[in-house]
Amino acid sequence: MDAEHIGKRPLDGVRVVDLTEAAPGQMCTGLLGDMGADVIRVQRTRGPIDDAARSRSILRNKRSLGLDLGSVQGKEILSRLVASADVLVEGMRPGALGRLGFGYDDVAERNPRIVYCSMSGYGQTGPYSEYPGYDLNFVGVAGYLDLFPNPAVPPFGLADFAAVPMHATIGILLALMARERIGVGQHVDISFADTTLGLLAATSPYRDYVDHGVRIEHMGGLFSGEYPFYGTYEAADGRWLSVTGSEHRFWQNLCRALGVEHLIEAGAAQPGFNARRPTVDAARVRQDLQQVFRRKTRDEWLAELPRHDV
Repeated sequence: MDAEHIGKRPLDGVRVVDLTEAAPGQMCTGLLGDMGADVIRVQRTRGPIDDAARSRSILRNKRSLGLDLGSVQGKEILSRLVASADVLVEGMRPGALGRLGFGYDDVAERNPRIVYCSMSGYGQTGPYSEYPGYDLNFVGVAGYLDLFPNPAVPPFGLADFAAVPMHATIGILLALMARERIGVGQHVDISFADTTLGLLAATSPYRDYVDHGVRIEHMGGLFSGEYPFYGTYEAADGRWLSVTGSEHRFWQNLCRALGVEHLIEAGAAQPGFNARRPTVDAARVRQDLQQVFRRKTRDEWLAELPRHDV
């Protein structure tokens, strides 16, 4: 790399107007700022900006500006901002910015190169588009809660903190790349429910249903924690170890390290295991392994097992 490019970041020179208020949008624009973008955060307000309750991780890499978008002056200032921007990110309900004169068509007419990213619960069109929603609603609609025998509230925001910021950032970057080829921007439509469903492609129930039309029981498959080669085990001190041996060589290494070679065949991953619950033999192997793990503390196991490539 020559001296001219040392210290340069991928989005240096890219200006982002951030009209989001909730964490998913703020995380997305924070990532763009990490890559070098100049992020101008517009807080819709009639009074002073109050960021006291905001996390520094949400506000990093940004300059802030308070605007009353219901006033003529506020709209004039926002118009000047979007005219010089490369990206606009918003998280209002579909049509809300359009009623203020800043929908995608309005902004693209003033600035054809703008990449305009909208985040909404169920997308800009469709029967659910006007519905309000929060993370638990989106993971429910996407099918995440159906993976558990009794629907449980997830201890983290799957849609808010994973699906949406990741997909929005990727969509914006792809639109910027396309703009370099075709010369114009585009509207990136990010749905909380759709992107959450996309993340579930990593789960075996989703794959088995799409690929084979097979709907397995709740909590079945690799990620159920019921198979001996993929789950958590309690140690002697009440702490836990996460154990993964879905690849046969790692399962063999684990059994040999624990001195239970006789369990290798009964507990190993077998073809088609994702579409069913563990056999009686596999369930018994898991119980036997739990007894073995209770012989030592967690830290004793952590000191010993890595030597065996486990």
